[in-house]
Amino acid sequence: MMPVDLIGWLAAGLTLLTFACRDMRWQRVVALSASAAFLTYGAGADLLQVLTLHALLIPTNLWRLRQLVRAAAAANAAHASAAAAAPAEVAPAESPAPPAAARRGLRRRPGVIVASSGRTRQCRAVRRAA
Repeated sequence: MMPVDLIGWLAAGLTLLTFACRDMRWQRVVALSASAAFLTYGAGADLLQVLTLHALLIPTNLWRLRQLVRAAAAANAAHASAAAAAPAEVAPAESPAPPAAARRGLRRRPGVIVASSGRTRQCRAVRRAA
């Protein structure tokens, strides 16, 4: 196997890895890495179609990554300003709110997961796989 083929396999693996990313920012970074590897592969194997495709994908992914980073920065700034505007101390409530699982009709029992249907509020117990 030639080194160019190994770069092609690396590029294919990075492309596959983009589908496993949960965070869009990481997905864009991995996609940029895959495109860079595909550019190297396309140049080494003299494949004009691969070069053209990934030469177009790199600026597109950079643009989308920039949008994601700007949106995250704006959300962080808004969150920080809202936190600064909130009162410093809040009097505790007399009775604490029930946990989120209890509000949704779910209860925890050892060894049993209790599932609830939102419409009927009927619960059924599901045994955990040991």
